[in-house]
Amino acid sequence: MITIQLDTSAVREIEHAARVMAEKMQGWKSNVGEGRDRVEDALHGMAGQYAFSLYQTGAATLWRVQQDYLQRLKLTGGDGGQDLPGLNVDVKTTAARAMNPAHFSLIVSPKEYHAETVYILALAQRNGEGMSVGLVGWDQLVDKDLRKNGQEFAGKYVAHSSTLNHFPPLRWAWVA
Repeated sequence: MITIQLDTSAVREIEHAARVMAEKMQGWKSNVGEGRDRVEDALHGMAGQYAFSLYQTGAATLWRVQQDYLQRLKLTGGDGGQDLPGLNVDVKTTAARAMNPAHFSLIVSPKEYHAETVYILALAQRNGEGMSVGLVGWDQLVDKDLRKNGQEFAGKYVAHSSTLNHFPPLRWAWVA
């Protein structure tokens, strides 16, 4: 797992974008569990996207471009499986009390599934004013079947964290 630390200013930027996006999503059918806060859920999801942008490019620039694009659109659904502009990547982030990937799986609903997309499992955990985001691994899920009724996560594509492809240890010289 690659762990990215997000400082207070990054978390504030993500929180602002999460509030804006949650407001735009009013009236949408929610994939968020009953009783969960859309803003908090969006915060964790966007933290994963932000961390992946840092990992992939060394900066949050592409994440900001994507947020600007999404805020200008009259959205009627999601982002089509592109969490960074023009890149076939969809980061699935889970709020984690402990950063132990063994307890998590990459889960994608058929509605969100695109055969050409690379899905990334990320774990996000608050650390005071900042956040830790663990990029656990990736999979295209092309060889996965939908879970059957009676199974955990029935009707979804599921890959346990232990089966995911690992990220190479890229390090940008200007990122601490």
